[in-house]
Amino acid sequence: AVQDTRLSETGKRITTKKTLFKFRKPVDRDVWGVTQTLVDGAEGAWTVQDERSGRPAFVGSLPVGPGGSIALESKKLGLNLAKFGGLLMLFKAQGDAQTSFRFVIRTSAFSEQGIQYELALPLVRNRFTAFRMNFRDFVPMKDGSPYKGVLGGLGGVAALDPSDVKQFAVMVTREPAAAAGVDEAIANPAFSLTMEGIKVFRAREQPDVVVLSSSDITPSTALKSLSEMERDPASFERVERKNYYKAQGELAMKNAGLAYCIGRISDFTSS
Repeated sequence: AVQDTRLSETGKRITTKKTLFKFRKPVDRDVWGVTQTLVDGAEGAWTVQDERSGRPAFVGSLPVGPGGSIALESKKLGLNLAKFGGLLMLFKAQGDAQTSFRFVIRTSAFSEQGIQYELALPLVRNRFTAFRMNFRDFVPMKDGSPYKGVLGGLGGVAALDPSDVKQFAVMVTREPAAAAGVDEAIANPAFSLTMEGIKVFRAREQPDVVVLSSSDITPSTALKSLSEMERDPASFERVERKNYYKAQGELAMKNAGLAYCIGRISDFTSS
């Protein structure tokens, strides 16, 4: 509703979101492809499995045991997203406990220093998720580990520069069974990532929505995903019933692609 009102009053120039990829369109699908991997036994494909929906999926498998990764990459891009605050992706990810998904943004630092920016994607089975990826939350990585150095020479910083986007990618990584705490014998190496599209939302100096919320919701009780209770029944015990739905509502707002501000006042509680 906020976006529709802004569009009717000010036009398309400052609308909140702009579509980068709509993967039902062949012209957008063809920008992406599976890269070669050095891991023996790894397989991957970027294909439309459901012709009726037209949504493509990144499907494949990684070998059990040693770990490894495989990536779905875009072609080389030249995007200046300096006026935007991040990306919004609608997708459905499926895999076992050893499988993790990461969205990757590569800038000039990748070709110069082998550094790319990564953000973990939630693993939500059998449900499409609209996931908000703020540029400020991407972590600089090099050779699979967080990069602690300085980028850009003297005075440089390790933060992502949205005005210098050269490539997007989605990495699927398989951790060794011992690290994931599971039995290799029951692990299923197959994975699937079905993608609907990717949008970019504009950075705003002022919030669209200001919420005065319960001070009962703290970092320890806030929800990281709308399906957290399904995957972790203990989360419902951790968050009292009266607070769980408030935390769920806050998360829905955070994932909506709007600029927001949440204020918590001492003694302003659920009661």
